[in-house]
Amino acid sequence: MHVQPKVKNFITYIGVYGGFFLWVEWMTRTNRVSPTLLPSPTQLFEIFIQQFPAFQQAFFQTFWMSAAAFVLSSALAFSFAVGLNQLKTVQKQIAPLVVFLQTVPIIAIAPLLVIYLGFGIPTILSAAFIVCFFPVYSATRIGLDLASDSQNELFAIMKASFWQRLKHLQIPTCIPHLLAGLRSSAGLSVVGVVAGEFVAGGGLGALIDSARLQQRVDIVFCCLILLSLIGLALVYFTDLVFTLLFKKYFVRL
Repeated sequence: MHVQPKVKNFITYIGVYGGFFLWVEWMTRTNRVSPTLLPSPTQLFEIFIQQFPAFQQAFFQTFWMSAAAFVLSSALAFSFAVGLNQLKTVQKQIAPLVVFLQTVPIIAIAPLLVIYLGFGIPTILSAAFIVCFFPVYSATRIGLDLASDSQNELFAIMKASFWQRLKHLQIPTCIPHLLAGLRSSAGLSVVGVVAGEFVAGGGLGALIDSARLQQRVDIVFCCLILLSLIGLALVYFTDLVFTLLFKKYFVRL
């Protein structure tokens, strides 16, 4: 009997994760692991149902913040990289700033954002923007320079304009790197939002911080599961939109 690859993969996922959850349930019920350190899946389900309104509100706040920061930062990063593509000197001058913002942990910058922007949405979006911007910028910058010398010479001989070269040469060669950058940025958007929520309040980040003070490991695990769902949703959304926009360049991304 022939099984579709997607169905086969889905069945595999169900088997792997189902077996993992059953193993965790068995470990906690037999007291091999303390439930205060590793809650069982049934405990997590019960606490999720009991505090569903709080989880729901925090989930959607973090989700929309992550999605907004991801879309905004990706669009600006791509535009910025394209605009600086012809300005190699400027790219070299801002390279140290790019390295600095990529290597400094966002949780270390977040308190400064609170001082400058106050508590609330501006700080959260700014923290996520900083984290999301540079993976897309770096991937686009590298991808735009992947065209071979012979391809560049051909476009020069044909006297192609900047926009023609960009549309028909640079963007097609940039697509694999751009997709990788967008996938990274989609996951990092959740990291940036949670870092901002730790210091500015709101969303799942604030819920985790509150649970930490109460030593509620079960609430922390519920929030982590919800955060992973947000990250997965953004990555799958990125793949879907990217495939629809650039399917003329690749049969399958």
